[in-house]
Amino acid sequence: MPTRMRFGFFAAALLCASGAVAQTWEVGGTVGLVDDVSRRFSVDQFHSRDLAGWVGYEIEPSVEVRETFGSMRIGAFNSERTVTGSAGTVAVPRLTSLVDYATLDVSYDVVEGDIRTGIFGGIGGYKIRPDAAPAGFEEFRDPSETAFGWDAGVDGSVKIVSKLSALVRLTVHGFTSGDRRMILAAGAGLAYRF
Repeated sequence: MPTRMRFGFFAAALLCASGAVAQTWEVGGTVGLVDDVSRRFSVDQFHSRDLAGWVGYEIEPSVEVRETFGSMRIGAFNSERTVTGSAGTVAVPRLTSLVDYATLDVSYDVVEGDIRTGIFGGIGGYKIRPDAAPAGFEEFRDPSETAFGWDAGVDGSVKIVSKLSALVRLTVHGFTSGDRRMILAAGAGLAYRF
């Protein structure tokens, strides 16, 4: 079969398939702030950042499986605390870590007109990479490791145009990195359904 005919059949099959999967896929991204809520929650502690992108597939009406990839910069567990180390008791300055993550979630949504709200939860992998620490404080950084964890949250979106929506999302990430961590991420972004 000539190459042009193969390309034509492939293009026709792709067009037919795209009509069959209309309104079942979603892609999107958010930008937000994070807070370590392992010990306590305080609105004024939100800083650093969370960048996330995802691909979702609606397996049945209002139920979606979503793969999310993200990166957040968080405060180290011992950051800005008085702790005991090899040099005695010291006040640790602000230390940070970069956490790259991938999660697989199931989302249950309620759709009313142009508004969609939902809850979600799933499992994930977290790669913790501590940033450099000032001299003498290296022992108080987060360990460099890969950790298994979970995430859960709520989100809401409103349709802007036919397939594009603006959304807000609150996500709690739980994982163990030396100590048990819980990170709250609050983000806003866009989602496109096709």
